[in-house]
Amino acid sequence: MNRRTLLSTAAGAVGIALGGGAYAYHRRRDDGSTLAPVEVETLDAPGSEAGRREVPEPGSVTVVELFATWCSSCAAYMETLRAVEREVDATMVSVTNEPVGVSVDRETVVDWWDEHDGAWTVGLDEDLMLTTELDATSVPYTAVIDPNGRVAYASDGTMDAAELIAEIDAVVGE
Repeated sequence: MNRRTLLSTAAGAVGIALGGGAYAYHRRRDDGSTLAPVEVETLDAPGSEAGRREVPEPGSVTVVELFATWCSSCAAYMETLRAVEREVDATMVSVTNEPVGVSVDRETVVDWWDEHDGAWTVGLDEDLMLTTELDATSVPYTAVIDPNGRVAYASDGTMDAAELIAEIDAVVGE
């Protein structure tokens, strides 16, 4: 294979990958699958206490949001999440799946959380168990999980507050 063919093949693969990602940007996952609770480390930050907790919270509608401190979309999405958190009757948990201790430390996550006015539980998915269970491939990633652990809604990317509130309300009303 010559260099030109190799480059055009690589460019095509990237285009397909990006196009496929855009196609799956918002998706509904309502297949009856359940998410076994995953224990995550929580941080001492605004609205959050240091310790450990199960995600999702058994017996509660849980909104899980995966983020990264380097992600500008995640930072912008915090405004939406704050608006949603004030309006819904659900447990909110934001979790970073960054390699804490390698590319980021706990203090950086706490500082980011404080800077972006987080006001609910924030934690770490150091072993990527939660990320894997949710089949999340990008950040931000939001999942709405019913009280029985069924993933009722999951979405890559951001959405507006009204859309997320409607998804949560649909699960609360079930």
